[in-house]
Amino acid sequence: MCIAWDCESAPNGMGHLMEENNVSLEKNDKTDNFLLNKLAEARRNVIFLRDRLKAMGALTPVAIASLDQADEAYRASIEMARNIKFLQANTVAKLEALMSKRHDK
Repeated sequence: MCIAWDCESAPNGMGHLMEENNVSLEKNDKTDNFLLNKLAEARRNVIFLRDRLKAMGALTPVAIASLDQADEAYRASIEMARNIKFLQANTVAKLEALMSKRHDK
């Protein structure tokens, strides 16, 4: 399935390329979940590091500020990745619906 145009009318032979690089909800979902898992893992590592430093008595005000900043950055990144995941799924679903209507004509 070609998303942007008919495979036959794609410029410079890009139709073949587009067929090979299908955009699918499953492919996007797999990639998005991988990214979300990596971000969550990194955030957990920040929390783990904070707990270790606290247990060792080495949690300084500078370390607290840096770890809080890192934790917030990962939290915001996770939220943005979730929003992008939703937008990608919505866009792919709409494109697939449009292409389905186009092929039905």
